[in-house]
Amino acid sequence: MFKKRIPKFSFITILTDAAVVTGAYCFAYWLRFESEAMPIRDIPGFAEYGKALWVIVPVFLFMFKAHHLYSVRSPLS
Repeated sequence: MFKKRIPKFSFITILTDAAVVTGAYCFAYWLRFESEAMPIRDIPGFAEYGKALWVIVPVFLFMFKAHHLYSVRSPLS
């Protein structure tokens, strides 16, 4: 019964990781350009800046997979 839930768990985990990476990227954009913590003269539009997400999210997910963060281990191991 547990083995049937593993693909669903992995899929939900990958979606959650993608959402967290995207949220962190959006927060970094806001902190850098929208908040007044750091004065900036030339502010790129988010549409231009957000194009990098198409590369950043898959790279992060690949790195997570490469470090075996999506492998399910037995609680007894």
